[in-house]
Amino acid sequence: MDALYLKQMYELEDTYWWFVARRRLVHSLISKYAGASPLKILDAGAGTGALMCSLADLGEVWGCDISPEALAFCQQRGLTNLVECSVERLDFPDNAFDVLTSCDVIEHVKDDNQALREFYRVLRPGGTAVLTVPALQWLWSPHDEVLSHLRRYHRKPLHHKLQAAGFEVLKLTYVTSFLLPLMVVHRMWIRLVGAGARATGITPVPFVIDRLFLAIQELEAFFVHTCGLPWGASLVAALDHNHTGATAMDIGLAITGGIESLDKVNIAAIASSGVSSLLIGCYEDELRWQTERMAAFVLKARRSGLECYAIPWGYGRLLDPDPRIPSLYVHTWPQTLQIDNRGRRCPKACPNDPRFLEWFNSSIRTLAWLLEVNGFVWDEPSFHYSRGIWSCRCEYCQRLFRGTYDKELPKRLTPEVLEFRRHSIAMFLLAARAAIHAVDRRLRSIVMPPPLASSSFRYTGADDWALLADSAAVDAVSLLVGEDNESLIDSKMATYTDAASVVASRGKQLWVWVTSDLENAASVARQKQLATSLGAERLVVADYASLVELHGVAKMTRILADLAH
Repeated sequence: MDALYLKQMYELEDTYWWFVARRRLVHSLISKYAGASPLKILDAGAGTGALMCSLADLGEVWGCDISPEALAFCQQRGLTNLVECSVERLDFPDNAFDVLTSCDVIEHVKDDNQALREFYRVLRPGGTAVLTVPALQWLWSPHDEVLSHLRRYHRKPLHHKLQAAGFEVLKLTYVTSFLLPLMVVHRMWIRLVGAGARATGITPVPFVIDRLFLAIQELEAFFVHTCGLPWGASLVAALDHNHTGATAMDIGLAITGGIESLDKVNIAAIASSGVSSLLIGCYEDELRWQTERMAAFVLKARRSGLECYAIPWGYGRLLDPDPRIPSLYVHTWPQTLQIDNRGRRCPKACPNDPRFLEWFNSSIRTLAWLLEVNGFVWDEPSFHYSRGIWSCRCEYCQRLFRGTYDKELPKRLTPEVLEFRRHSIAMFLLAARAAIHAVDRRLRSIVMPPPLASSSFRYTGADDWALLADSAAVDAVSLLVGEDNESLIDSKMATYTDAASVVASRGKQLWVWVTSDLENAASVARQKQLATSLGAERLVVADYASLVELHGVAKMTRILADLAH
């Protein structure tokens, strides 16, 4: 938030109907669910401090905010238990608080799932959290832009996010319902005129109207505590720290059909199913000319409450899950392609060639600028290997090998050559992460090595899961499971478990990517059990087009809902 809005918020927060009603509702929910005081309370994203003051009668109140200006206003109120930090990385120990509040905060952060996990971490077992967020993406207006919102929420996707973070949802309902028709009219007016709202973000009203709106909100509070409300401009959640540690799993859905398939994707149906993220194939040759269409799709999905991850495909075919994926770069810059042990060029760029690295980093930075995604998935980065033919022996690989091992690069795949190729892939991933972090340091970097079951896996350069998981370039590792057959999965389970243990021991997250049509309930249960047993943070299903073709949108939505819940 900008300084002007914070100043106005500080001046109006004690009396303005919106803030007063929200504080009273939060206070009442804490009193109902948190038990007897005194309590140790954290207001995460404290703003200018009015909520901290109103909770003082319940116990010891702490506040944190990423904005020094906001904390300065808190100090003007006489508050002292203040910490400057982001809600994505709370500077507090585990299990430190009985109650956590966070009012209209997580819509501002890039990774709201990480913020929710932090909320869960700092709450003691059995503790209570109360959150509010703006609701209904179709209410988006310049008002949201003034407040630096990244999204508005819908009930079902938010419910899943809360469960995925570990919380038991005690209450989740819409609020500001009775005034919703007026707000719709007001937002329409903002879109047409916009001047007043753009200036401050808060619309002053006469005192009589202010008191009327407050009385309406007080009436709504009765329904919040009893039956809940079916719609509204905000959502309020009361949560319990599930001391069993059981969490719902994030569900991702891959969209691999390219630009032309995006118009057929039913984002509303996906969001309503409980799916939390889309993983979108971004083909090099398409994105050269149609980045704006992709950017519009990503923005629409983000505004529906979905996370989005870009999967760059093509791009010199170094990221090469399918050799049929075209790459204009391969034809334009043949002098940067890998050279095999026979001295021939392979249709795959060399990760050690500085000319390719410069082009790749520039292309990925541009993609990160234009697509407002949550992160990137580096899908099967690898050197060429086929039936004993391997690469790369280009001049740059030979020079680097000579400088590292003080000898010439052999023509055989010796242990030193295998090690050199692994470290070359690891360095490439560091460069890829640096490219996206040059745009936004919050972007996540996920690597998906080639399938463990592949006969050529150990010759790809991306076969050392410990090296990948240790890398600062990697936030999560994705395990590709290419089969949906119980006996096949069982035969490879020991291998999958070993890989998952390596990732967990390095403190990184595991994603499981399955290629399955989820044709029946047994298939759904099997995939969910697999990911759960491996301790996966996210289960990704590939892909949308095949699911719709087999089941239709309505049945696909029900299947994904079963998987999510």
